[in-house]
Amino acid sequence: MPGFLVPPWYHDDGPSDASVRLALLTIGFFTAVTCFTLVKLIYQTYWFWVRSLKPNEYLYMVWGVWIVAIATVVVMWLYLSGKIETSFWLFFGLVQLTVNVLIHILKFLISCPRRAARIKWTVVGTQMLMLISVYIVWIPAQLQVNNTFLALDGVWIKIISVECLFVNGMLGGYLALLAKRRRDTAKGLNYWADCFWKILALVSIMTLTDVG
Repeated sequence: MPGFLVPPWYHDDGPSDASVRLALLTIGFFTAVTCFTLVKLIYQTYWFWVRSLKPNEYLYMVWGVWIVAIATVVVMWLYLSGKIETSFWLFFGLVQLTVNVLIHILKFLISCPRRAARIKWTVVGTQMLMLISVYIVWIPAQLQVNNTFLALDGVWIKIISVECLFVNGMLGGYLALLAKRRRDTAKGLNYWADCFWKILALVSIMTLTDVG
């Protein structure tokens, strides 16, 4: 029986073998990274607790991102394995999880109030436009409402890819610049040097994903 807002003529061919293999490879890599980051998070949380320090924005941010990432992978795996049926709530939830990751990171990384306000509202406005288009075009196309939405989805994907490339590139470049400035100010401390190269690697991966 179709899920919520799924039309009776909806047809799901299921994931291809290549998609399943890619999902298994990604989940295997993600599991290893998740275990490593979980140990790191527990250690840092214990460090705060031993020193009787109150949890700060950093702890809230990393725990929030970790939980959202876990939830996203679990939902996607259940969907690929056929345990969750296609429905409006599935795609709606995935979009919300993705947006929450961005919100958690922005809350922690933007420190200057005036500059933070400009960047925050610019990104929020861009994300709102993307969200509106997701609900208007992408979700109906995924639910196969009619051929018009399927045709629009092909054009919409290209436009959103360019928009994501621009937003991720600008935010990632700005974060890398901030890390570089702190590294230079700290006279080359290893922490900020490592942070700078990690951010550059993350930006490169995000950019390649958007281009792909």
